[in-house]
Amino acid sequence: KIRKMQQGYWAPEVFREEKGHEEKSFVYTFGVFIIHLISEQLPFNQYDYPQLLYNVGSGNLLHQVPAGCPSPLDEIISECCRFNPEKRPTFR
Repeated sequence: KIRKMQQGYWAPEVFREEKGHEEKSFVYTFGVFIIHLISEQLPFNQYDYPQLLYNVGSGNLLHQVPAGCPSPLDEIISECCRFNPEKRPTFR
């Protein structure tokens, strides 16, 4: 159960086992954490690992800003959860 919960937070590059994006992967996870707090639902909990591996890793399944999300947070989520790690902000 815990591993399944964690997989919903993984960035696409983590599923693809790419190296060199560790900081940007944490930024992605931060965006997903905000989604979890607002929606009160585990991210992508309805999918199993093979589905997540293929769909998140390929960009077919992306996190969405929850309906009713306050304006400042929707921009943060959108920026943090970009598919391309190089286009995500940093924590600096």
